Amino acid sequence: MDLNSGFDFYKEKENSKNDLISFYDNVSKKLVLWDEIYEKVYSGNENKPDWFKGGKLNICNNVLDIHIKNPNKRDQIAIISECPLKGITKKITFYELWNQVCIFSRVLKNLGVRKGDSVMIYMPTYINSHIAFLSCARIGATHCAVFGGFSSLNLSFRIDHLKPKLLITSNYGVKGNDIIDYHLLVSEALKLSNFKPSLIISHNRIELDSGDISLQKQNLNNIIPNILFWDDLIKDVEPLLEYTLVDSTHPLILSYTSGTTGNPKCIEIQSGGFITQNLYSYKNIMSVKENDIFLTTCDSGWILGQFHMYGLLGNGITSIIYEGDVTVPSIDNIFKIIETHKVNKFLTVSAEVRIIKKLDPYGEYLKRFDVSSLKFIYLTGEVLDIPTCEYIKIIFENSKTYNLYGQSEASCAVIMGETNPLKPQIIGKSNPGFNIKFLDVQNGEKIKKPGQFGEMVVKLPLPPGYCTTLYNNPDGYYNSYLKKFKGYYCFGDLGYYDQDYNITIVSRSDDIVKVCSEKVNTIQCEETILKNIPSISDCIVVPIKDDVYGQRLIGMIVFGNNIEHQQQNQNFLSPEKLQLIHDEINSNLEDEVGEISRLKFLLQVYGIPTTRSGKKIRHVLSKIFNEEEYKEPPTISNIKILKQLEIQINQFKSTVFDQNNNTLKFVQ
Repeated sequence: MDLNSGFDFYKEKENSKNDLISFYDNVSKKLVLWDEIYEKVYSGNENKPDWFKGGKLNICNNVLDIHIKNPNKRDQIAIISECPLKGITKKITFYELWNQVCIFSRVLKNLGVRKGDSVMIYMPTYINSHIAFLSCARIGATHCAVFGGFSSLNLSFRIDHLKPKLLITSNYGVKGNDIIDYHLLVSEALKLSNFKPSLIISHNRIELDSGDISLQKQNLNNIIPNILFWDDLIKDVEPLLEYTLVDSTHPLILSYTSGTTGNPKCIEIQSGGFITQNLYSYKNIMSVKENDIFLTTCDSGWILGQFHMYGLLGNGITSIIYEGDVTVPSIDNIFKIIETHKVNKFLTVSAEVRIIKKLDPYGEYLKRFDVSSLKFIYLTGEVLDIPTCEYIKIIFENSKTYNLYGQSEASCAVIMGETNPLKPQIIGKSNPGFNIKFLDVQNGEKIKKPGQFGEMVVKLPLPPGYCTTLYNNPDGYYNSYLKKFKGYYCFGDLGYYDQDYNITIVSRSDDIVKVCSEKVNTIQCEETILKNIPSISDCIVVPIKDDVYGQRLIGMIVFGNNIEHQQQNQNFLSPEKLQLIHDEINSNLEDEVGEISRLKFLLQVYGIPTTRSGKKIRHVLSKIFNEEEYKEPPTISNIKILKQLEIQINQFKSTVFDQNNNTLKFVQ
């Protein structure tokens, strides 16, 4: 937030606290184009709020059509798409984007896609993925993006769960130094899934392929029957100039996020509340201005990438989207983009900064680039650490850095504040509209003193734009977010506030951990290990500190029958055999959970410590490995196992760690 912009943060916050309904009534009437104004600002109940009841609108009209009528805006660059690996830079103006969206919207309607249909989008981050999102919004279809880095198995899960009418994909994308064949991934996913979408469209990226596209299309029909091609479908098609009106509560976005069981959990974001919150947040909290050039490395397959797209387009801002890894083919990718396009705002995650730091720890190489245009850096995805904060000041010395806390379930930043180099883990103050509290984790009582640890919650009702149901699973929503503390929504994070009401996040309150800003379900990882290697009787996956990714996962496994008197007689594998097991586990995790879930280390241990109720004690093992002070849990079922593990972990770290293969040479 820029308190010098005329936006009075503290006044807005006070207004929202005193009268949430009037506050959002004013915001929505000021920022949103309603074709039919709502009858009631707020109705429903605190568990299931109904914002802007009776209102009708179209989101594409709010973020594109509005600019086409402005002669000073229509020819402005809307999106710059960068793919450093292939040296590709593409630009599109607001008018060109609107025209292409209108054409593709006509294509979708011609194919029978209608208001209320779900469309799955499995594409890399480039201009055509944005055209696909916006076209769905224009005709009232609901879009659901699947991250392009996900495996065929993950894609098949989502196809079976969502049952989309249409799947839109591309032929190729980039990952690291490789060109990824999306068609092969889609083909394999369709073989694995029980549900088969009736329509599949592929956009052929000629710039990533020097082969004969016509021949490829013929061959592809043998792999994916009845596939249609974007470039064929848009030929001689008249743009769809009209747009479809939808109710305020109409779902705009469906997005899969982490669940505690490993099963797909699909959040639903509604149109009217979303665009109200999203436009307000980018205009006032992110302080976007008329001539901003805003770069992000967020993938459009993640919901944040979609929030970012709508927020910037809606405010008429030029955005730069990025495809590929930040240091491939070169460490200076981001710096060249900032220098070339005079970027003044940059949204990324801390892990990507640490990757750059690993290659240029003192910023000596990167100082040759002129990044003086960059004034604001927004970091999200995880708590910022001191070394990363200090490094940012070295490489972007003229920039202000802001911590940003949000959720997939939100439509905006929930908490944001300028970083304190000495205490970067302080996120900042909660934004207007969010009445955040901390509750005692044991009795649910409100915490009234600064510095007292508790679970972060927001007082119901939730503000507009927040997810208020799960797709086809309303009971799952209640159990995940509302059941724990009556009258409050649980974020799932633990922390506290200081005397100035700045909020610090300490950890997750469940078994979801963040690796390189991406959530990983440790239970799902453990289930994958046990399912694929029957000789492993028990295992545990825990996060440890990592200089580059913030956190990485390690695994501990037990072979044979996990009975106390047999544990001391367990046969320990040779380093070579343990390495084979490590490789097999990582292969399974990459296929079934995702690449980010790969284990950095694997230890064979005597047993897994649990509470009396059978819950695995992950946080204690993390503290032991990170050499942090810990307290023995009062409910632990067998303290001997914990003490033995501490000996094994220390032995692993000090004397028996093979630096070449990251596995344990256990000496009994």
